[in-house]
Amino acid sequence: MSSAVIFDLDGVIADTHPLHTRAWKQLLRERGREVSDEELSIIREGRKREEILRQFFRNLSTEEAASLGARKEELFQMSCGAIKPMSGLPQFLSQLEGFHIPKAVATSASKRRAFDILSRLHLIERFITVVTGDDVVQGKPNPSIFVLAAKHFVAAATDILVIEDSTAGVRAAKSAGMKCVGLASDFWAHQLYEAGADYVISSFSEVSWSDLCELMRCKAKTEQRIVEPN
Repeated sequence: MSSAVIFDLDGVIADTHPLHTRAWKQLLRERGREVSDEELSIIREGRKREEILRQFFRNLSTEEAASLGARKEELFQMSCGAIKPMSGLPQFLSQLEGFHIPKAVATSASKRRAFDILSRLHLIERFITVVTGDDVVQGKPNPSIFVLAAKHFVAAATDILVIEDSTAGVRAAKSAGMKCVGLASDFWAHQLYEAGADYVISSFSEVSWSDLCELMRCKAKTEQRIVEPN
């Protein structure tokens, strides 16, 4: 079905969302703001850090944004020892490798944080490239980060599958002309479908690569029948 796969990092490769939430809450608390988990749902949208900062702090200067960003990164790093891969991910990567499917990472995270996380999880060598928020001017939902990652594949955009957990990431993948499988459950699964995900799974343990290919193939055939004239 697909000749290459691109993975998002946070919430797809690494189970980091609880750590990010804790770091953002502490940063905002230090600045005199108490926020709910609902208000922090913006961090699940796949945006770059500076964009998130400007949602909470208006009229930030470049220097202030850099300072707050550095503090948030410091708070996040304090919890990095607890980072684990998403459930079923190592086995899923092994399945892709068994089929000789090349893999890449495309994340809004900074290059330093992305490589640090992948190093901690001993996963860097399993990807042919890692494209980060530092490599593009516009973050997701702009498709440029996926377009850049795709340059490392010998594959057309339509033959590339992106695995994402954010609405911005799904929109970026679809704008790049790629297929997209969402990784989420409950409320977020619905949001990913609304954003255009072709299929949504709750974990990598839920389906094998072969099963996922068959599900996507059936969906494509169904859509083809729908658009064919009677």
